[in-house]
Amino acid sequence: MDIHWSAVIGDGLQEASGDAHRYEAFAAYGLLLTELIAFGQKFSAFRDLAGTQTLLIIVDIVFFGLLCFIITQRVGAKNARLIWASAILILLLFAGAISGALQNLTTPNQLPLRFILLPLTVIIAYYLGTLSVLWAALLVGAIAPLFAFYNFETGFYCLLALGYGLFIKGAKGGVWALLMAGMLTALTFVLSASFLILLFFDGPFPSVLQELLRLIQQKVASGTGGFAGLSYYFFAPFFLVMAHCMGLFASHLLAIRDRTPLSPIAFQGMVIVGLIIAIGPYEMNRYHLNKMWVPLLLYTLLMLPRLAGGPKQDRLVWSFILIVLVAPFLFGNPIRYVFKKEPYVAAIERVQKEITPCIDGLPASQALCHYAARKAEELRTLYERYPDIAWLSGLSLTMTRLTDNSPALAKKALFFYAHRDELRDNVINDIAVLKAPVFAFDKVETGNIAGIPEVVEDFQESLLQDAGYEVIENTEYWHIARLKGGEN
Repeated sequence: MDIHWSAVIGDGLQEASGDAHRYEAFAAYGLLLTELIAFGQKFSAFRDLAGTQTLLIIVDIVFFGLLCFIITQRVGAKNARLIWASAILILLLFAGAISGALQNLTTPNQLPLRFILLPLTVIIAYYLGTLSVLWAALLVGAIAPLFAFYNFETGFYCLLALGYGLFIKGAKGGVWALLMAGMLTALTFVLSASFLILLFFDGPFPSVLQELLRLIQQKVASGTGGFAGLSYYFFAPFFLVMAHCMGLFASHLLAIRDRTPLSPIAFQGMVIVGLIIAIGPYEMNRYHLNKMWVPLLLYTLLMLPRLAGGPKQDRLVWSFILIVLVAPFLFGNPIRYVFKKEPYVAAIERVQKEITPCIDGLPASQALCHYAARKAEELRTLYERYPDIAWLSGLSLTMTRLTDNSPALAKKALFFYAHRDELRDNVINDIAVLKAPVFAFDKVETGNIAGIPEVVEDFQESLLQDAGYEVIENTEYWHIARLKGGEN
């Protein structure tokens, strides 16, 4: 859990400040997302890690509330029974992923905290459909930088989808309307982005803009080049969804010559199609079955009007696709979880009080509590021996909370960040610039109880070796490395 929490919300939990940390937040999972977590730290109820988990759950509930609002838009406010039925269907299919019950609480990058822009985009699209194309373009340009600052990847896909809808809407009004819409979007985008840059960053505007553009280029390269060498996978229900959406995408383009104005529900549906097509390749590039909930949820929302008002045969076909073809594969056959022993063992341990809230309020087994406490105690001892020591760890968040000492680098989850050679070189350069005389890094045994892979230890050691360090000592939980040429 620690590695994922550090990567996604670590900066927010440490309430970091300054332009350097804001750049890190923007380059990671989003500046405004980080600011949301940091804002939560100002309240005692959310200050410890258990409180942060509560905050994540509150965001999950808000996310589901937004879905219910979308359902009302899609099927009509007067269709109360169908609204309830649709909400229950979405709960049955997606509650495990949305709530974090499928281990997503340990990986916030798969939670609604990251994807909450999606339902907001769908809701906004409905109201944009009621406006003229010029007013819609003005509003899209104004909110676009907010989306990009919250989470760049998700915001980017939302803006592609809104841009696709605006293009169709503008093209139906003629070339002049389309050009005017494009210019208005660009103008308000520049004004809104400039305001956010001046609000959040203290440096000279040109240098801040240059650095943000560099980070955007870096993120685009990361998003299109595969993650850590992972390849594409074949997932039959997802390809069925993508094929249907590509057909709808083409039909929307072919219908441009039809000057009939788009209804709000039609414009909203168009934006949902754009979202699925935009986010689909990214999900394949970051493939995991649990992540498939995002495009499949959007597809369910897209098909709700057909389930509500289409012919009986149509309703039967799409119900069959959603419930029989999609649902069983969505979480890798959820029925098998009933027969797994782990949930029952965890429940028994909690009842028998073998799980205690020892890691800043988060419950853990006695063995894990002992491991974390001993590792933290050793780190405190190392600070007494080496006052200028710096450290790297796959448990950076836990160690920070238990020792009140921060890791050496602003990047909290190095193993996730440095998955390409140029990013690894950035980390080595940061270590070299720091010039700490002594570094501590993880000592990991096989089957580490905290879930630190052995490859993380090897990765940390290789970084320090390439930065000019050599291992001089081993403790029970840490390796100690000294800068070559320095004194012990």
